[in-house]
Amino acid sequence: MSNTAKPDERAVMTYVSSYYHCFSGAQK
Repeated sequence: MSNTAKPDERAVMTYVSSYYHCFSGAQK
């Protein structure tokens, strides 16, 4: 579980970053 949590968190962060970036750009 811990081993899968490491890459999972990284993937989620990347997804959130991309989503946030798109949202931030759309708002502007």
